Amino acid sequence: VLAGLNDLAHRAQPEDIVCVYFSGHGALTGEPDESSLLTVDSSASDLIGTSVSAAELSNALTRIKARRLIVFLDACHAAGAGTLKDAALLPQPILGIAEKTLSQLAEGAGRALMASCRPSERSLIMPGANNSAFTEALLEALKGRADKLNEGVVRVFDLFDYVSKTVPKNTQDRQHPIFKATELENNFPVSFIEVTD
Repeated sequence: VLAGLNDLAHRAQPEDIVCVYFSGHGALTGEPDESSLLTVDSSASDLIGTSVSAAELSNALTRIKARRLIVFLDACHAAGAGTLKDAALLPQPILGIAEKTLSQLAEGAGRALMASCRPSERSLIMPGANNSAFTEALLEALKGRADKLNEGVVRVFDLFDYVSKTVPKNTQDRQHPIFKATELENNFPVSFIEVTD
């Protein structure tokens, strides 16, 4: 994850729009109100050494020089979505992402963060779905459902508006995405789509 973000930092230009997407677990680790992202190969026996801390992620994002960056986190209390590979042998970590971490990740001009659910909620996968409710709504929005003016552009505020209304509806009000941003002055485009008559 960090190597990928480092590569992105080398390639991204100031005029670029950068989107970073993470799907997995968040865990409360270390200091109070500190979080880490758990990847597919995270290990409960070495949680600190095999996860990406909020500080590491924040530093990696800071090095990306694009003036517009949005981070999508499909994580939080996603306890039912999977288990760590050695979970049967060791106690599970406390799953979730702290509010402090979400705020840190949205710091910086033109930066925004969209998380799949509140820290107290689970990121749900509905029966028969290929993705979580958040990712399903996000993909629909990016493919044009959030293009309110039918102009072929999906903008960041419209994207969140669509996702924030669709996810609670599709989860029977059990999940509520959150949005954090600092110094975000305009409704910048996140995706471009072909407009058909």
